[in-house]
Amino acid sequence: MQIEDHWTDVVVYQVEIKVGHKEVRTLHKLLVFSAELTLDEIKANIKNRFNHVLEITRLDEIDEGLYLHGKTIAG
Repeated sequence: MQIEDHWTDVVVYQVEIKVGHKEVRTLHKLLVFSAELTLDEIKANIKNRFNHVLEITRLDEIDEGLYLHGKTIAG
C-alpha cells in the first residue's frame, strides 16, 4: 500500500484579497490547494470562487500537507 492510495499532497497558502463592489474590503485567509496546481491556476481559482475580487495582494506558500481521501475511521 502506497501513501498516495489514501492521501493527496496539498499546499497551504496565506492569501490577502481585496474585494468589493461598492465598498472595498480586505480578506485574510489560509487556503489549501492541490500541490499539482500552478500559481496561475491558484490565482484563477481565487478570482473565480470569491465575489468581486479586485486584487490578490498576497499569495504566500506557508506549508505542505496531506489530505485524506474518503471517510475517516471513527474511534
